[in-house]
Amino acid sequence: MVKKITSIILALALIVSLTSCTEEESKKLTNHMTETERARTEETAFQLLDKPWEEYKNSALADYVLARSVGYEVWTYEDWIAEVNENTDENGLYYGTPKDEVIAQIEADHEAYHSIQGLVVNGSVYFAYNPPFNYDGGAGTTYAIHFNPATGEASNPVIEFRNYDDFKTKLRADLDEQVEGGMLDPENADNTYDDMVTLYDAVIDGTAVEFPRGTIDAYYDFIRNSESKLPTEDSYTWDFDEEAVAAIKDQIKEFHIYDEELDQYFVVHIVTPPDFDENESYPALVMTDAVWRFSDCTRLVESMKQGTTPKMITVTIGFEYDLDSWDNETRAVVLCDKKKEFLDFITDNLMPFVNEMYKLDTSKSVLFGHSQGGVFSHYAAFNYDRYENQPFAKYIIGSPAFWSPYFTCVDDYDDYMIEYGFFDRNDSYDKELFITGGDEEDVDYADYYGDNYTTLEGIEQLRHRLEKYGVTSFEVKLYHSHHYQYVSDMILEYVSRQ
Repeated sequence: MVKKITSIILALALIVSLTSCTEEESKKLTNHMTETERARTEETAFQLLDKPWEEYKNSALADYVLARSVGYEVWTYEDWIAEVNENTDENGLYYGTPKDEVIAQIEADHEAYHSIQGLVVNGSVYFAYNPPFNYDGGAGTTYAIHFNPATGEASNPVIEFRNYDDFKTKLRADLDEQVEGGMLDPENADNTYDDMVTLYDAVIDGTAVEFPRGTIDAYYDFIRNSESKLPTEDSYTWDFDEEAVAAIKDQIKEFHIYDEELDQYFVVHIVTPPDFDENESYPALVMTDAVWRFSDCTRLVESMKQGTTPKMITVTIGFEYDLDSWDNETRAVVLCDKKKEFLDFITDNLMPFVNEMYKLDTSKSVLFGHSQGGVFSHYAAFNYDRYENQPFAKYIIGSPAFWSPYFTCVDDYDDYMIEYGFFDRNDSYDKELFITGGDEEDVDYADYYGDNYTTLEGIEQLRHRLEKYGVTSFEVKLYHSHHYQYVSDMILEYVSRQ
């Protein structure tokens, strides 16, 4: 009988032991970083206080100045020689003409090749209707560019004029001819006419800006690139209190982590709590949109120091310093268009990487996103079941911009209204959700909602769906605030009750 009882006890102990191992194993995070990702990932000195984005901002602001200018490029004889040399193909031809013939032509008449070759008028670029060099309002010659998209035919008709008034008359006639021939739409023709008058007026009165060769080509490439945006006052700037960050800089590690799937680097800052003990495990609070999150980090650290919030490791994920993190389209590429790849990065690369350095308590860890980041945290909260790694137990969905035009153009837009099929794949929900917004925020983006739900309507619709699915582990709370002003206080409140 004793042997039998002993055997039962041993069996039960073995079952408990096996259960513990299984639970412990489930908390492990397997790092799926590729060799390339590991090789290209590095820890650097903490750079935030040095404001490394300033050099990129200055470069973009130069483009911004150009965008607000009325000016032109002047090409000298030497510039034309350089142009021919740079664009001669492997057969010795410059756009179909032997290089030697073009050079000989330039050498024969230096004066004729001292000319205006590119125009910019308040952000619009033109390569036709160039005024003569040193034009003073008298007689002159210019040329148009005619291109028929239906036939592919192109020509450069010469326009000779007796004086400035004659130029304007012939310019209008040329543009009307292009409209009639289907080469220009009427609005484009009218804008071109107005811009040319603005430019010629500035040339005649001496207020036009003269740019060196290559400036306007570079600017033209800049505005043609859909990811290049003219900077605003806040562009490239990170929002944080320098003094507060300086006070905790020894608690911050900075990493530049490469993701091969997105072919992109992320700036990741890891902030350890006061009196950090490397032998203890801590939950992580992971925040997207790092450009705005550092004030939240410093407030959290101070609150931890005072003992009003439990100790956590905070992790912020931001774009590299040469990208404008304030730009909605820049953010939307990752947070909305490529949210699956971004969740892959966080789940299978970033969090295991952090866990290799620190002991993370994944049973209490939180992922937070706001606005387009809220769109992403909603996606993450209903796709976690697709992953072996489970780095988060809780998700904060802040002011999700389900209406965002950058989001509605993606392929799976409508899937957010069925939580991406989560409840078709699962019978229950085992994470915690905190869904937040500002009770006055709908007016902030009223011009953008169109036929979509507003932010607050989207939150209410999400509440109804979760109730319908039978989810009980969620809370919805609206703060007396507009779109983002409540966020920092909300984070402090949420963490303090964990």
